[in-house]
Formats: sequence, C-alpha cells, structure tokens
Amino acid sequence: MLPNAKSNRITVDEARYQYVISESGSSEVDTIPLSITVQHREKNGAHLRVVGLTAFRVPAEESKFYMGRTVDRPVEPRHVAQMVRLAISRGWKPESPGPAFVLSLGNSEVFGENGGA
Repeated sequence: MLPNAKSNRITVDEARYQYVISESGSSEVDTIPLSITVQHREKNGAHLRVVGLTAFRVPAEESKFYMGRTVDRPVEPRHVAQMVRLAISRGWKPESPGPAFVLSLGNSEVFGENGGA
C-alpha cells in the first residue's frame, strides 16, 4: 500500500483510491518529470504508474514553499480521476494483484492543448 501520510485520497466512480505525485528521474534546469502512482484503497491490487508528464518549477522567490517546490501547473484530483478512468479503459484492473500498470501520457492529453509545460 502507498503510505497514508504522503498520499492523497480520491473517489472515482464510487471506488476509493490513494495517489502520490512525485518527481521522477533527472530534470532539466526548470523542467520536472512527474510520476503519479495510484492504488485502490481497499484492495492491495496492482499500482497504476502514470509517466510522461512534465511541469516547470516556479522560481524560489515566487514560491510559497521552501526551495521553490511549486510547479506552474499542478496535477489536480480531476486529472487523477481522468487518468484512473483511462487506465481502466486500457486494461488496468485496480483490484487485482500484479505488476504495475504503466500509462504513458503527454501533457496535452491531461492538461489540454497547450499542455501546461
């Protein structure tokens, strides 16, 4: 299970999930690759791992957090719900054990035409 203290909760189509958004891999100067991991809250099924998204880091002096840990366009719960539905339509079975289901998306698929980053 994902750690409760560091995860967010969401309900999608009456199923309860928890998710974590993290930086993944090395980044360019201001571009941050993001990884989103989702898991069903009641079943210990396969994780959903969403890769391919990026964001721009807000300069430290403009950020409300220590060391500029803010991105220009955050991943919102509605985006995570969209990813969960898309992954299920592509074969992810959140209640069944197994290896992580990887969903590769670009910013434009999640944030719209301009892509956010």
